[in-house]
Amino acid sequence: MQRIMITTNNLYFKIYNISGLSNNNYTNYLADFSSLFNNKITLVKDIFRKPYIKVAKTNKLYPISISHSKETLIIMVATNREILLGIDVELKEISQRVVSRVTNSNEKIYIEEHCLSVSDIWMQKEAISKAIGSGLSMGLQNIDLSKKEMGNYCIEKKKINYGGISFYAVVLEKK
Repeated sequence: MQRIMITTNNLYFKIYNISGLSNNNYTNYLADFSSLFNNKITLVKDIFRKPYIKVAKTNKLYPISISHSKETLIIMVATNREILLGIDVELKEISQRVVSRVTNSNEKIYIEEHCLSVSDIWMQKEAISKAIGSGLSMGLQNIDLSKKEMGNYCIEKKKINYGGISFYAVVLEKK
């Protein structure tokens, strides 16, 4: 398990090779994170299907985000209950045509200034949508990457390169 910091938050992630698995039952991998809480943990979802880790002893919920692409699975957990967390990894090619449908004119300058690839744009938008809890149903065109705030939250995005895999983690923290 690896630890990174985004703002003042400790985030823990692990990358798994899931080749050969026939189902998407990721709960088998949660045990790797139970030591963070010194207790048994389970995966629960809210009414919008956003996942959380539930600690058995306290019944408290903690942020978790899960992403997979091809044979790679990434799980990230936060020990700060006050943040929203989202991650995304894309190991397949995202077409420019798809991304142009989900970007707006305000973002063009931001994208150029930050030299974002098509995959970077997609991963940031999807990670933000996961943090919010809406997933793709919100419509990625409604997420403006040039903004540093969304509603009552400050947005912090970080590209992580680890073991030859790049992915984005997003933390939304209350203002």
